Amino acid sequence: MEQQSIRKLKIGPTTEDPVHLAHIEQAWHRFARRFPLPINFGEKQFCCITSEGTIDGIAAAFLDEANSSDNCTIAVDWVRFTARSDSDQELTLLHECIHLMFMTGSLRQHTLDGYAWLRGWRLSSSPLVSLAYGAWSRVQEVMAELYLQAHYPSTGRERVAYLIGLANGSVLTDTGPFRSVRALIQLLQLDLLVRLAAGSSSEHLARAQELAHACELNLSQESLIPSADVEAFRNELSQITFEPMQYKVDCCQRVTNHILGLIPI
Repeated sequence: MEQQSIRKLKIGPTTEDPVHLAHIEQAWHRFARRFPLPINFGEKQFCCITSEGTIDGIAAAFLDEANSSDNCTIAVDWVRFTARSDSDQELTLLHECIHLMFMTGSLRQHTLDGYAWLRGWRLSSSPLVSLAYGAWSRVQEVMAELYLQAHYPSTGRERVAYLIGLANGSVLTDTGPFRSVRALIQLLQLDLLVRLAAGSSSEHLARAQELAHACELNLSQESLIPSADVEAFRNELSQITFEPMQYKVDCCQRVTNHILGLIPI
């Protein structure tokens, strides 16, 4: 796969705090010394990324929609990021760089399509908007983790252990509204984790399968998405490969639309 280039990368915390910014910059330099970068960056600007507001997860990668091949951003949730070990922080930054590689390359149109419909829901405060985007971006998550596992094999066990740590307990403790939609997004992540753990260790695989089974039980008790579409989407994701590049989005679109359809008008 030919290495791509991005003219400018902005990276930093979602807070206006110079201490937070300095920590993120240090983490980036550790990461860049540890791993060969999957994509070339021209100018790098370390700055506070307050324009993105809060983000789901520890970090998130974005394209500049006006010039998507030239300018990109990695926003970091400082509290969640610094709660992880140095090694986990470095793997998180690697994961986001892999996202940018795909978002500016073979998944560029898929990324821009997601941004296009998301713009139509910007005024909605419903948590279902971010959950719908979580469903849409599953293709990118699967692709990024498969690439990381294949091209950075020495990190395999460490990455799977980290992902299992994120998943532990949360499957059983969610009691909030739209619990079943969150359970669906989590099940899709656990499906990927089972796939990754198969190449890690029997202990990791058994735990990933246990978590996925518990999540399936939660989802079967209260599902707001037709089960046939859920199973078709899970199968669609299981068929994704990046060498050669192979993915479909038919079921992804249906499930995303189902979730958006739950938002009161």
